[in-house]
Amino acid sequence: MDGILKPIVMKTRIIVALVTLCLFSSCIVKSLNPFYTKDTIHYDPSFTGNWKDSKNGEWIIESFKDNKDIDFEEDVKHFEINGEDVDVSIFNNAYTIEYIKNNKKVKFLGFLFLLEGQLFIDFMPFQYDNKDTNDLASAHLIETHSLARVNRLQNGTLQIDWLAEERLNELFEKKAIHIKHEKLGFYGQNFVLSAKSEELQTFLKKYMKSDNPDKWKTETKYTLTKTHAKP
Repeated sequence: MDGILKPIVMKTRIIVALVTLCLFSSCIVKSLNPFYTKDTIHYDPSFTGNWKDSKNGEWIIESFKDNKDIDFEEDVKHFEINGEDVDVSIFNNAYTIEYIKNNKKVKFLGFLFLLEGQLFIDFMPFQYDNKDTNDLASAHLIETHSLARVNRLQNGTLQIDWLAEERLNELFEKKAIHIKHEKLGFYGQNFVLSAKSEELQTFLKKYMKSDNPDKWKTETKYTLTKTHAKP
């Protein structure tokens, strides 16, 4: 399953300054298509709840279908993948992930998925408002997917490490990988992956097996400690 999950109609908007979107800064690998496929999606109820991270941020993670701010039956009708209707059953296993820092909020659509025993999460901005941004500038923004590796630590915390753009740039420069991507920015210093979901997973499987000790080295990482479990 590939393509962009595109909300055609959004009933609610969460006001957020773009500074909050530093979570999805240029140092994170971004993709036009999801990193998950339907057969790899993994739902874990213990993932839901309220969490505090190591950088004084708060995370409220809920089941997408149980989120009271969402009209599940109505809203999923308005999602498309490459202009085609989405198999709405995937949303039974989706999460809404609200990230709060400095009294600013943004909500993401998240899918946990398993790939050869490793747990990952695909993030995509879901509810936000660009009111703090120049209208012309915000018109240039697009919703992309990002990928984070998830590890459960022995003390019950979660370690979330985003795939760093720097790591893939090193491989592109060495011509060690040939995954489809497009250069971004005036100097082409950034990129966005344009490969299909299945191709992204083929790359991930090879990447996971590489002997590079720094393959998951990143500045964008969070340690989450649960403060309240969802009933």
